[in-house]
Amino acid sequence: MERQDEPLDLPRSLIRKLERYREFPLESLEAVAEVRKVLGQIEFRAIVEARQRGATWDDIAEALSISRQSVLYRLRALSTLPRRGATKTPEKSDANPPFDFHVEDRDGEHVIVGLRGNLAGHAWTNMLRRFLEARYIDDGVVRIHLDLSEVTGLDEEGLATLRVLQRESEERHKELLLEGTKGELQDLLISEGLRASG
Repeated sequence: MERQDEPLDLPRSLIRKLERYREFPLESLEAVAEVRKVLGQIEFRAIVEARQRGATWDDIAEALSISRQSVLYRLRALSTLPRRGATKTPEKSDANPPFDFHVEDRDGEHVIVGLRGNLAGHAWTNMLRRFLEARYIDDGVVRIHLDLSEVTGLDEEGLATLRVLQRESEERHKELLLEGTKGELQDLLISEGLRASG
């Protein structure tokens, strides 16, 4: 079901506070903070909408007059996405790794794999991809559900991995569904053509 967002606008009272920065500078600064918040929400929604309509990251970068890398940085700053490569290389001695995954349920043709932490950085995303390919891509499983309810962040590597897994699943006539997503994360996944649900 399509999520309907509340319309965003700038009230006239807020604009008046901005215009009276000489008389009431502190009020104007508070208004600036409010405007930045609204503009950030509009920017995020516009990026997601542009992606849903087929715009490339380069198209969006040109519209914003910034680099492609800066667009991805803006997305992470506007939502909950972590800085790319912020996670460290996996180590066996890590008691609390930044990313983890485990099988939550396996019932014949159906498997649920729970993800937890930041799905970011090549090392962690590659581990997830190899784990799924080795166990579920070529065996009797038909439906692979990834539970993202405990995922706290996602970067470009994570998105690329999920896209590859979905493409490989489709090529093998399997269903890959991302569950437990909501808000900005769900919007971003759907804009990337991924099957995501709450």
